[in-house]
Amino acid sequence: MYTVSPASTVLDALKLMADKNVGAVLVMNGDTLAGIFTERDYARKVVLKGKNSKETTIGEVMTGRLITVDPTWTAGQCMALMDEQHIRHLPVLEHGKVVGIVTNRD
Repeated sequence: MYTVSPASTVLDALKLMADKNVGAVLVMNGDTLAGIFTERDYARKVVLKGKNSKETTIGEVMTGRLITVDPTWTAGQCMALMDEQHIRHLPVLEHGKVVGIVTNRD
């Protein structure tokens, strides 16, 4: 699980994603989950809107409203929820703290 802060630039997040070969990073404000930034966010909220990756912060373009689950959820339940909600990444929170992420590749 890789993270950036809302103040990070889009370029910094993209470099991390490329280096780690992942399609998304969680956006953390300290220990609190603030959102997620995905390749889809980049395409739709940066490239198509003509924003500069070096100057745009993650906080400006991240997805902030997230659907989350707790560790008691089974893989099957998570996959069904992701399919139903048309999402690819599902953060796992325990007592309000991020403990992992389930992706549609899992």
